[in-house]
Amino acid sequence: AHAAAEAATAEAPVPGGEEVQATRLARPLRVVVSTGDVSGEMHAAALVRALRAAARAAGVSLEVVACGAQGGALSEAGASIIADTGGTSSIGLAEALPHVVPAYLAQRRARAALLLRPPDAACLIDYPGVNVPFGEWLHKAVSSCRQCYYVPPNEWLLTDRRTPQIVRNTHKLLAVYPGEASHYAEFGAAVTSVGHPLADAVASAPSREEARRAMGAAPGDAIIALVPASRAQELTLVLPPLAEAAARLRARVAASAEPGCTCRVVVPLADARLKSTLRSALSRHGLADAMIVSGRKEALAALAAADVALCKTGSVNLELALLGVPQVAAYRVGTATAFIARRLLKFRPVHVSLANLILEDTAHPEFVQEAADDAAAIADAAWAQLADGEARGATLRAYARLRAMLGGPGAAKRAADEVLLSALEGYRRRIPRDWLDGGTRAAEGAASWAA
Repeated sequence: AHAAAEAATAEAPVPGGEEVQATRLARPLRVVVSTGDVSGEMHAAALVRALRAAARAAGVSLEVVACGAQGGALSEAGASIIADTGGTSSIGLAEALPHVVPAYLAQRRARAALLLRPPDAACLIDYPGVNVPFGEWLHKAVSSCRQCYYVPPNEWLLTDRRTPQIVRNTHKLLAVYPGEASHYAEFGAAVTSVGHPLADAVASAPSREEARRAMGAAPGDAIIALVPASRAQELTLVLPPLAEAAARLRARVAASAEPGCTCRVVVPLADARLKSTLRSALSRHGLADAMIVSGRKEALAALAAADVALCKTGSVNLELALLGVPQVAAYRVGTATAFIARRLLKFRPVHVSLANLILEDTAHPEFVQEAADDAAAIADAAWAQLADGEARGATLRAYARLRAMLGGPGAAKRAADEVLLSALEGYRRRIPRDWLDGGTRAAEGAASWAA
């Protein structure tokens, strides 16, 4: 069995330039991808498409299974969903409670499936509350599996409490910007810098002029992007002050606009399941006529067309920065979560907006917790980004620095090449083990090998 395994793997993929080159394998390479939030799903789908393309180019058969939203972007990219994690992401302690049971059941299904068909490689994408313990389990349960962490958790910017655990279980950490690479390397991780996947997404966005023309905006018209929620909890905690601020800002812009010019509010929506609730909430804040835009391509175009954005914290901060759209960010969690974080965990970050965190500077204003309830102050800060040339210019210069840090397009392809190489390594470790496991699996392996 070992001799046959050596003969089979001798012709397996090896790195050649930027691609993996291969001829023949005894079975398809198996890769599992795990994520659970909207932005992670987007990055995972791009990775799966790049993985499949790399495998085709190398002449390798590939099976990709995933923990992700059933019927979402991952499914469309060609992954088979083994556990539905859609809608299980949250931020905060009390806010996570409704998702504990669904996330636990999804993990049980995933783990059972992976024990039946062990993967050669795993690619974990963000989603640390689930992926960090999942990686720990996978490291012990399927020791031959090579783990990659792509878009690793940004929580190290606030605390390095889980960094040693991530490093211990990860064979290859795919860093998306230099500071992240340096941090994990200091803890002993095998780091490969691949660049940030949002650079790929933004590269496909229309120019500001094209986006505005498609929306029918005249040169003197103002467009305010309102991005209040990608999770259900944010519709009640973050949307109200941001929507009120948007209504105030629109009134102020309209009052100062030249005759015939308009000011509209557009709301890009990442999760279409929130649309009806979002529409009702906007109506309560005087924004019944706001344009809700869903669909990844359409949402990106809406952001590109904006003069200023009022937004939650998260990946959207980086998207707006890469598009060159000044923003004001706000976020708040529930009162109980805030109390525990401050009093017990001593959690008092200087920044929470992702762009500011990475830059370690205040590129744009942000309002956190109690400050996020002050809609008038948020509107004033957004007005300054519109009307104050100096403030707007400072923000755009900071964004230029951020773009240089995040790198250019191609992150998904670079990450896919690394995952494919890791799958080959896991395959080489796994083939002899398949023969030694005994029972049905050995019989199935013999039959498969003979075929």
